[in-house]
Amino acid sequence: MSMKSKVQTLATLYTLCRWIYFLSIVVFPILCILLLVFQFPVWMMIGYLCYVLVLYCMIHLLHAKISIYTCPSCHQAFGISLWKDITAYNAKAGSKVLVCPHCGTKEVMESKQKK
Repeated sequence: MSMKSKVQTLATLYTLCRWIYFLSIVVFPILCILLLVFQFPVWMMIGYLCYVLVLYCMIHLLHAKISIYTCPSCHQAFGISLWKDITAYNAKAGSKVLVCPHCGTKEVMESKQKK
């Protein structure tokens, strides 16, 4: 599999995981109501929360693998780790406040898909 098709496949998987995550979050209040009304076991809610947490981590892992950031000061492109993707402040859609590993500039940097 070529590098380009691998990134495209990961990008498609990323989009799919985001939709599944969104639908899972929408279903959460319904599950809470069912838990209370029908007295479902609590382990079902814990299992559901674990499922959502795994989806959340998978989304960030895929985003870290398919995205690069370009420093506005030195114009060097770099990737970030899963931990940095989760913990970095989101400035706006598709942007994070990051410190450039090359020049040390802390700026809002927009993510772009790897080519």
